[in-house]
Amino acid sequence: LTDLYQFAYAGGVYKENFMQAWGGLTKYLDLNERPVAPVDEDENGQLLAEALEEHEANGWVQDFFDSIPYRDSWDAGSNGVLWHLNSPISYIKNIEKKNVAIYHWSGWFDAWPRDQLVMFLNLKNPQRITIGPWCHKEGRQSPEYLIEHLRWYDHWLKNIDNGVMNENPIFYGTIGAFENSQWKSSSEWPVNGTTVVKYYFDKGPTGSVNSINDGSLTTNQPNGLSQKDDYTIDYTTTTGTVTRWTNLYVSGFGYPDMTYNDEKALTYTTTPLVNDTYVTGHPVISIWVESTATDGDMFVYLEEIDEDGHSHYITEGTLRASHRENATPDYYYLDLPYHRSFVEDIQDLPLHPVKLKLDLHPTSNLFDAGHRIRVTIAGADADTYKTPQLEPPPTIAVYRSQNKSSYIELPIAP
Repeated sequence: LTDLYQFAYAGGVYKENFMQAWGGLTKYLDLNERPVAPVDEDENGQLLAEALEEHEANGWVQDFFDSIPYRDSWDAGSNGVLWHLNSPISYIKNIEKKNVAIYHWSGWFDAWPRDQLVMFLNLKNPQRITIGPWCHKEGRQSPEYLIEHLRWYDHWLKNIDNGVMNENPIFYGTIGAFENSQWKSSSEWPVNGTTVVKYYFDKGPTGSVNSINDGSLTTNQPNGLSQKDDYTIDYTTTTGTVTRWTNLYVSGFGYPDMTYNDEKALTYTTTPLVNDTYVTGHPVISIWVESTATDGDMFVYLEEIDEDGHSHYITEGTLRASHRENATPDYYYLDLPYHRSFVEDIQDLPLHPVKLKLDLHPTSNLFDAGHRIRVTIAGADADTYKTPQLEPPPTIAVYRSQNKSSYIELPIAP
């Protein structure tokens, strides 16, 4: 975790499911509904009773976070002190002063691969980072986790010269790669030799999915001047109930076939790939939209479609249109779109098309030859985020014309 606000309000959209679940777990601890182990000094339970009495007035984090939807909107005039004080990125200088060695650990399906990379790239401490093809809990059960712990502590706690600090500091595993080519290392991020390729939204059909539009995704910019796809928001779209976010508080991980969700949304899909394609880095999407409403949430998914038509979730990005104003943070952010989400930044959608730009969580994925790349656009993720449901649901238009091109930039690695 680097930025608490960005986690709780991804692109300004509240991650309600996680906050309710995690908040509930902390509340149960306050009430001792998950009984703590007794301690020797508390023979009659008096210390426990006193502690429980102290915790009776504790609030529920869900109610607290839900009441502060902007980065600077806590108790009007606090200048976002809550989000600032609880975000590790705010303590970069203090961490550097200690010069303590740091090992960053994450997964492409974890909640914080972007955060860990941002922290790694901003710190000057002796450090190393590993990001594997796993989620939050499963990443801590992998053989690599145990091996790297042992190597790191042997070097820094036992002064064993095992060469761990002579290696490239970035170690990452590619999703879908074979065992002998899955793991790679790099001295820099983005990986040296990466080429950013624009994949444009275009007309269909592709015959790959029965979606609202079945649009195509191509490296050729569209020629039309006013081409667009209309979509009435379907508030039942969802990534499911077992996701990267639920894995933070329960075991188990696995997105369903995304096809059912895709069929209720806008999709843009490539033709079958001629060659294996390695996408390693931060996908960034630019979308020209207009809406019958003054605001709306945008959920973008990057997926891999296999020969059987099964749609595999790879990564996602989220942005509330009223939070679209771009800003520059006071730390290095890899030149990614940064939405400050101050009260003064919030603006309604106008009566004409506007450009939304956001990044997706980073990934390293092998899109196999014969498979397809798909981008899906939805207006809700019912089981994860809190999206206001308007009646009737608004209609949005996603432009894919020559003068209003919508596209995703994919980092293609060598």
